[in-house]
Amino acid sequence: MSDLLTAAAALVRSVQADNSHHGGLITRDTIRKSDELRIAIEKVPRAVE
Repeated sequence: MSDLLTAAAALVRSVQADNSHHGGLITRDTIRKSDELRIAIEKVPRAVE
């Protein structure tokens, strides 16, 4: 769960920075962090539906 929270927090910080410093444009760094969060989410075990 730590990897998931770390990735989520990094994405939040990056989105905030893009909004503040880049006029809301999404940087490659933010896209990369979004991909890292997606990968971390995929690693979380899912309950059988």
